[in-house]
Amino acid sequence: MITKYYLIIMSKLILISGGKGGVGKSFITANLAAILSDFGKDVTIIDGDITTANLCVQLGISSNSVTLQEVLNGSGKLRDSLYEHPSGFKIVPTDIGIQKEDMDISDMIELLIRLLGINDYVLIDSPPTLNKDSRELMEIADSNLLVTNPELSAVTDCLKTFKIAEDVGTHSLGIILNNVRNRNYEIENKDIEDMVELPIIANIPHDKAVLKSLNLKSPVVHSYPYAKSSIELKKFVADFIGEDYEPPADIVCLIKRILSQ
Repeated sequence: MITKYYLIIMSKLILISGGKGGVGKSFITANLAAILSDFGKDVTIIDGDITTANLCVQLGISSNSVTLQEVLNGSGKLRDSLYEHPSGFKIVPTDIGIQKEDMDISDMIELLIRLLGINDYVLIDSPPTLNKDSRELMEIADSNLLVTNPELSAVTDCLKTFKIAEDVGTHSLGIILNNVRNRNYEIENKDIEDMVELPIIANIPHDKAVLKSLNLKSPVVHSYPYAKSSIELKKFVADFIGEDYEPPADIVCLIKRILSQ
């Protein structure tokens, strides 16, 4: 059992979880980091899925620098691994070719303690499965932010993830409902909240700008700052850290979106 007294309270270590793959955890992690950086916060993100990592791929980061696995096995130094993304946050790149037996997620504890000493926030993109790795990361984290889509299998896995957080004593901040289309076949917000017993703290709409930003390998909040998804993400982060944010007028956003097409 990993105990939390090792963690430095001055920083916040947040696990971005959800259980089901494909709900948008990596997308949320990268964009939260970009917005926090815009608000002047020091942020580092880590891909907690050390066996099938894709966060670096989404952000267009090659494996030329020292990787997370090299830091963990002692062949590389942390200071040499920190890659500063153009969006302002830092990331410890992950080697996507690592084999399962070569690494143990518990090896990450010391690394996280060191990162907590030099960051306001450390965000971990959780593995997409409910396994030993995701549970150990949950034990390490100060808090847990759940990401899901408004469909039954995703919400069911979200509930399972929340129960794991409860079991290990990690506080769950709430649910980010991602890729919302507002169709009649989607589960309603109140039903999701009743099912998981957590509040929905952000609704991120389905947005073509998200797919475009993934193709550009850039957070949507920077590549398409007037997109509906970008505005909702910024509103959430500003509220979360207690910063003022005045969204642009709807007509301004509409014109900017048309011009960016």
